[in-house]
Amino acid sequence: MFIERPLATLPADHAERFVRAMFAPDQRFARAYHYWFRAVQGHNEPTAKLATRIELHKACDALLANLGDPNVHTVGFQKVAVSWEDAGGAASYQPIGVFGYRALTALPFGAKIAERIAATSLRTRCATASGIAHCVGILDAHGNLDVLKTILLSLAHKAQTAGHDQLFFFTPDHRLRGLYERFGMEFPEEIQLPTSKHLVGMFDLAANRARVEAIESQLAESNPFAWAA
Repeated sequence: MFIERPLATLPADHAERFVRAMFAPDQRFARAYHYWFRAVQGHNEPTAKLATRIELHKACDALLANLGDPNVHTVGFQKVAVSWEDAGGAASYQPIGVFGYRALTALPFGAKIAERIAATSLRTRCATASGIAHCVGILDAHGNLDVLKTILLSLAHKAQTAGHDQLFFFTPDHRLRGLYERFGMEFPEEIQLPTSKHLVGMFDLAANRARVEAIESQLAESNPFAWAA
């Protein structure tokens, strides 16, 4: 079963090992950064490799420097206890995915998106409060659609709780566009950022209410304790 825990609730040494594993050079974040530098920004291979290593270190260090951030969450499962002392404890929790969520303008990248919205026709549609998802990733060994759906459902719940009508998302990996479109994500040209060349998506909570409810029902059937903390 998949459960969710804030990164801040994990023992510090476990949290550090998990963050370092997420940003290892053989994982999804590394491939996303490499694709961004090589295919999107057009760097040659040696430059793309070097830039990827630098970006991985920057992103990893930023999380490690603030392991107590209450806006960063993990998805994982409870391992089989090896002793009675371990049963149900934090040490037996195995995180396999990470994601952050906060108000749109609370993140520097989100503030840039908000500026773009204010200058386009989207300002009417996005006139109310919005949020932004960031640092979304899953360890390769556990990557599957149910983990992604669990993360997306949690993001939708957090947006609803915060009173956000739109949830924004950005990634260096443009190859994910088709996958996220399947879940109702839109990619309006008006909010794409030509300077950074990240892929920017928008998820409208009202327009996707039926999708969210369908995902919730599906996960509840296969994973009844998905939201246990």
